[in-house]
Amino acid sequence: MSSTDPEAITAVNELVGDRFALEVERDAENRRFQAALAEITKIHEQALEEYALLERRLDTAIWQEVDENRATLIERGKRSFITMMAKFQLRDVPAKVEVLDKLGIMETARNLGVVRQIANPPKGEWRFNQKKFLAWLDKSNELHGHFEQFIDHTGGGESLTVQPNANYTVLHDSKRVSPPSISIKKS
Repeated sequence: MSSTDPEAITAVNELVGDRFALEVERDAENRRFQAALAEITKIHEQALEEYALLERRLDTAIWQEVDENRATLIERGKRSFITMMAKFQLRDVPAKVEVLDKLGIMETARNLGVVRQIANPPKGEWRFNQKKFLAWLDKSNELHGHFEQFIDHTGGGESLTVQPNANYTVLHDSKRVSPPSISIKKS
């Protein structure tokens, strides 16, 4: 049997102690980093919220200005106009029905006995078909109320898109949305 060298044990213990101390320091550094990251993320999110608020205010002001001045900004019968700064396009947005809970719809349909009208035939089990359901729902006013909790109606309206247009050379044009061509003459 070999005898234990006390100096070897002391050296190994010192090295292991240093390694454990290093582990503690690394964990502390990681905690400091995570705390700093959380603080920076919080500041960043607050800044983004401020930008979003300012954007909403400007969007409201843009909509109001365009809406109040449609007659002078937009050619009769048109839906767009252009300025040196941007291209403006108004569009009609149709009302939509959004499905929130397919499983709830299927369960209600089973209880009402209308699964065949709103789902695809089974390959093991009936599968919800959103197009079929929405088409059927339009025709079935008497059962519409049973599905209200599983759908959301988004109202139609009008949208305004604005595209940057830094190269347009006319102050305002209600008749065209693309810049006029420029003839370049050979000298």
